Amino acid sequence: MFGLKRSMLLSSFASAVFFCLPFGGDSLEAQQPAAQMKLEWELGPTGSQASFRGISTPSVDNIWLSGSQSTVIRSADGGNSWINCSPDYGNLELRSIVAHDALTACVASAGTPAVILRTTDAGMSWKEVYRNDAKSAFFDGMKFWNQQRGIAFSDPVDGKFMIVETDDGGQSWRPIDPAVLPAAKMGEAAFAASNSALLTGSEGQVWIGTGGATNSHSQVYSRQSFDAPWRLYSTPIPSSEASGVFSLARLAMGASEKRTGVPLMVAVGGDYRPNEKSPVVVVLSKDNGESWQVAERSPTSFRSAVTSIRLEKADRVLWIAVGPTGSDYSTDGQIWNEISTQGFHALSSSQQQIFATGANGRFAKLKVQRQ
Repeated sequence: MFGLKRSMLLSSFASAVFFCLPFGGDSLEAQQPAAQMKLEWELGPTGSQASFRGISTPSVDNIWLSGSQSTVIRSADGGNSWINCSPDYGNLELRSIVAHDALTACVASAGTPAVILRTTDAGMSWKEVYRNDAKSAFFDGMKFWNQQRGIAFSDPVDGKFMIVETDDGGQSWRPIDPAVLPAAKMGEAAFAASNSALLTGSEGQVWIGTGGATNSHSQVYSRQSFDAPWRLYSTPIPSSEASGVFSLARLAMGASEKRTGVPLMVAVGGDYRPNEKSPVVVVLSKDNGESWQVAERSPTSFRSAVTSIRLEKADRVLWIAVGPTGSDYSTDGQIWNEISTQGFHALSSSQQQIFATGANGRFAKLKVQRQ
């Protein structure tokens, strides 16, 4: 919805924060024992000035970025150097990207025409595999459950969110029957700020965060399997033309979640306008997105992306949220603290590494160091 070459070796450090990373528990203050850690963003040039809102990391070495002016770049060495592999597609905003490996990737455009492109030769050539010329079509996100099955969604077309799926690795896409989808509210839409308003789980699970409507609260559309009906749930994040849910993340089950049966889910958002306040930025769900609670202490301004990793032991968790005004961390989803005022748009995680990207070709790795 709303708008939001080869390089040198990674260089300067942005900023650092020291904190105690606990082993488990319900709140930052209560968790014991704790090991002192240091967080800092390691920035490096990409050779591009594009605004990158799509990032996909099939491994810590293979990294793909997509963004403004039909720009796609990739790295085969963990971000130390970059290759421009952009399709010849004018000035499309390629805000969604999913790469399966060093050769195969799909990108989707935010804007008209709404297209999905696919490469199988590391971006040397691209093929258009889906197109919708409707004026309201606007891809907000694309994800895959595995290398064959994937999903992409667009702002509403004729009163329903447009959702397409693939089961052949993105070679072809078919629309979901609009009749099975809840009707969108007046003015409702989603945000293509980070390719993470769409979240997939296992066996067809999917969650879609929205905003833009005239109603007071944003919503989450959810399906719990490939054949399950779509459900609609409300979140405490206010909804308006410029506010709503921008990103959803769910941590893979660790020991504590296996005891309770449901992993924690976090959504972030707010109002993306720099002069507007965001009273609710982070919300949490412990029941697969059916109900949401406001975090105890959130970032103070809009955040466009959230992700998490497990550090070393299964119950040691690190959540990261980013936005144009900075980044924040949490160990439980409830208590958030600032890392840096350096702005980013999107996040991706691979193994135990978190990557961020943003405006003016910005790319960074999050360094987590034990003290």
